[in-house]
Amino acid sequence: GAREVEENLAYAFMKKGDNDKAIEKYLEFLKIEPLGYEAQENWILARYELGRLYEQKGQTAEAREYYGRFLEIWKDGDPDLPALGDAKKRLAALAGS
Repeated sequence: GAREVEENLAYAFMKKGDNDKAIEKYLEFLKIEPLGYEAQENWILARYELGRLYEQKGQTAEAREYYGRFLEIWKDGDPDLPALGDAKKRLAALAGS
């Protein structure tokens, strides 16, 4: 469906290095409500990816916003998720900059 298309396009643009297009597609992906556990996880992780993309572009306010949103949503999630620890470190580093 549309959800998978937007997510796949976002990921492809990110891997290609086209951060602007990746951000655009992740934002479109977030507008689509998730269905089911798997889709919900990707929907939540999209905020982490947006944080990374904005950070790479030097847009620290946006990066902090999306890392914060990700951490807020995932506060009761799997503590072993690598993105969780990474987002915390990145957010702390951005807060100090």
